Amino acid sequence: MSGETMRIFAATSSSSDSVAMLYKLLTETKDDVITRILTLDASDQDLEQYPIVCNWLKENVRDFDFDFSEVEERASDVMLETVRSKWYNVALLSEMYNVDLICIGYNTYNWSPSNWYFKSSEPVENFYRRGNSYSRVDYSIVRDYTDIPIEWPLMNHNMGRWQTLETLPQELQKLVSHCPCGKCAKCKCREWYNKNKKEGFSAEELDDLIMKEGKYGKYYTEESIPQTRHDAYADQRFPVWSPAKSNYKPLPPKPHNK
Repeated sequence: MSGETMRIFAATSSSSDSVAMLYKLLTETKDDVITRILTLDASDQDLEQYPIVCNWLKENVRDFDFDFSEVEERASDVMLETVRSKWYNVALLSEMYNVDLICIGYNTYNWSPSNWYFKSSEPVENFYRRGNSYSRVDYSIVRDYTDIPIEWPLMNHNMGRWQTLETLPQELQKLVSHCPCGKCAKCKCREWYNKNKKEGFSAEELDDLIMKEGKYGKYYTEESIPQTRHDAYADQRFPVWSPAKSNYKPLPPKPHNK
């Protein structure tokens, strides 16, 4: 991001990824930050924690504009899928607030954005171009309604889910929304993270291991499919590492990742 003060629309929720992005924007920039949560893809817990998280940031970091989305419409594009509608509303809100930049909390756990980020030398902006083989038409719908630049502040630092969580102060970590079911993919992965942290792994190692064994992101090949990423993320189906045997060597960032 440039040194000039901008108006930023941050599409967020109360998940660790969104909160980490918001915390980063508020602590590392002086930009005018506007954030909204969309109810169409938010859980009840997400909606409950969102104002709690935002009020903590407002009281402990600095002021910013947060609220529930004022507009929430279903996209009129072919299939009324949640992803398409989310991007449609992000475009509408960004235009409504006349912002200079849209920020999204993608990190290395996100399949399509991660593959594009590590394997393409093109700028992130081109990810939203129709016909991009790494993306789905769901994402490109945003360009039908706005040409405001888009940036991924977390991906720009090669950060995965557990690295993003650990960037937050301990008090704030306790406020982010977590699924309470104990059975879903997110719950299983969180349990795996907690177990391996106690055994000496760093968040960076664990994020990289998910990406490596899931065969996506910087380990993406033409044979990679979403199922391999799901198996690694949801069920941790890969050989067990031990810190003593770890040969973890992070790859250097791509030119546009700096």
